[in-house]
Amino acid sequence: MKVKILEQQLLNLIVLTLSAPKEVMMSTRSSIQSVHLKRIKHYVHLHLENPALTPAMVAAACHISVRYLHKLFVELPYSFSEWVK
Repeated sequence: MKVKILEQQLLNLIVLTLSAPKEVMMSTRSSIQSVHLKRIKHYVHLHLENPALTPAMVAAACHISVRYLHKLFVELPYSFSEWVK
């Protein structure tokens, strides 16, 4: 089961990196962090109409921890919750 999740994560990272190479390459963050942010933003945009959307739900869908999700937003001018609003 964990192998399948890791395979899916790797595939998602590759696809998202290839879909926005300039955005990822020009980022001051690591490419992994940039791609995780892109995955988070993509998931939120697809589920924004859900009033029950929570950081835990987003983190679970992106196969990361809630702590890591919030850590990704530390260097941005807004928190995860502020960005969703």
